[in-house]
Amino acid sequence: MIETLGPAAIVALIFGGCCSNVFALEAIVKREADSGLLITFTQFLLTTITSFPSQFDASRSGLIKKPSAPFYKWAISAAMFFAVNMLNNWAFAFKISVPVHIILRSFGSVTTMAAGWLRGRTYSTLQTFSVAMLTVGVVISAWADVSSKVSTSESRIAIDG
Repeated sequence: MIETLGPAAIVALIFGGCCSNVFALEAIVKREADSGLLITFTQFLLTTITSFPSQFDASRSGLIKKPSAPFYKWAISAAMFFAVNMLNNWAFAFKISVPVHIILRSFGSVTTMAAGWLRGRTYSTLQTFSVAMLTVGVVISAWADVSSKVSTSESRIAIDG
């Protein structure tokens, strides 16, 4: 199916999906701020349901294919993914905006690069520069979010004053 779509349609679908995700997440968080656990559970459930057909094996007694990697590696990855999602949900307790939350969640390239560097991987100047620019962008957006909240609360104090 993807092969039949043109580049413009692919970009439109990705952009539309991201925008609808932001609007939906913001609406959920505004209505029920403590819904992060439910969102994470739903994400895990949906991932399990959608991946089950590709893992199903009727010939085995466990009904799923034998994994190619040892179970403990799968368990570590799942535990880390779950922990990161729970920490991301906890971020809403600090009253950050949804766009800043999404920016911070997509900030994984820095940690990926740091982990690779610790394992001896080297990166090109362009890769390092790109991650540095991403870091600057995340810091600026987070700072702007805090500044806008401070100025909004100061104007409320002046009006209520």
